[in-house]
Amino acid sequence: MQPGRLSFGYKLHPRTARGKHASSFHELKEATILSNTNFSKLVYFSEKCISHYSTTLIYPILLNKPILIPRWGRSAEQITLYTPKEVTFVNSLDELKRYIVSKDFSYDRSDYLRNYVSFTDGKTDERIVGHILNQI
Repeated sequence: MQPGRLSFGYKLHPRTARGKHASSFHELKEATILSNTNFSKLVYFSEKCISHYSTTLIYPILLNKPILIPRWGRSAEQITLYTPKEVTFVNSLDELKRYIVSKDFSYDRSDYLRNYVSFTDGKTDERIVGHILNQI
């Protein structure tokens, strides 16, 4: 990769990685195609995430990463449970190009986290172990 150039890591959905179109993804020259990878680490080391609706978007939300969701063409028909408070909806390819290089993202994900993440105090392990020990 040349200095100053973007690098794309493309995480295939498990069904896509085994599907009939999987080989076509390897033709992408400027992207690293990933199928079996530690997803949370991938997000941690990523600058931004581009995705449709996915339960795995909790990782970039928790890691406070910008999330770009395409909303043009067939992508506009995809369901989403997110609002502009949690993600950035992108309405065109030109807009996506601008957002990819942008560093200016601001989200207020507190309501989302309060509604979808039970605990954010860092004591989950203690609660799980305590619950298991109480069951024994």
